[in-house]
Amino acid sequence: MTKTDKQIKETLTLTVEARTVTGKKTSELRAKGILPAVVYGPDLKPIDIQLSKKDFVHTYDKAGDSGLIELILGDKKINVLVHDVSHTGSDSQEPIHVDFYQVNLTKAVTAEVPLVFVGESQAVKDGGILVKSMEEIEVEALPKDLPHEITVDISILQAFDSTIYVKDLIVPAEVKITVHGDNPVITVSAPITDEELKAMEEENKVNVSEIKTEKEEEVAKEPVTEESTAEEKKVTDNK
Repeated sequence: MTKTDKQIKETLTLTVEARTVTGKKTSELRAKGILPAVVYGPDLKPIDIQLSKKDFVHTYDKAGDSGLIELILGDKKINVLVHDVSHTGSDSQEPIHVDFYQVNLTKAVTAEVPLVFVGESQAVKDGGILVKSMEEIEVEALPKDLPHEITVDISILQAFDSTIYVKDLIVPAEVKITVHGDNPVITVSAPITDEELKAMEEENKVNVSEIKTEKEEEVAKEPVTEESTAEEKKVTDNK
């Protein structure tokens, strides 16, 4: 069986300020360690805000995309989830902008929760290959009950072709997994045998003598006429 990591029960907070700088000028804020952001929701029109990038990174490391955060904006307190984080590049983890989504604490929301794989599989020790079908999973719960992550103990994978399915994941009663229970999460595939490897090599072999150039393909498609036959004979006789 698998188990879930402890949930974040504490309310994480971030102090933010209203932002008047927009567009290309936000680069000046980033140079000062200030992160541009926006907060919006079904009952809240978009508000441009800014906050300490250092504080955000620290809090986001704890909350992820499913941890509840309380934004303190002047005398307002806004309960949010991190909806989107923009980065400097596809491979970079340096945040340059954040979207916060206001949530109603009394209404369930859906969120993608990362799966954390722990433990050792005997099947893997015996040469098996781990095949992960998913790295995160969608769940539904009240904002305060959303788990930060779900751990998956792969030590139960004792034999080749053994699988952990979505229905095997253990989450608190107040959390509902929205993915079908028969979907695989992770499997241990048997190692490839020498015979299978040889068969794959044979299947991928190519007969070089059967490969024709583009010119040869064009010639092969041309209709044979008396003129073309005579021309070919003339070329042959001149050799």
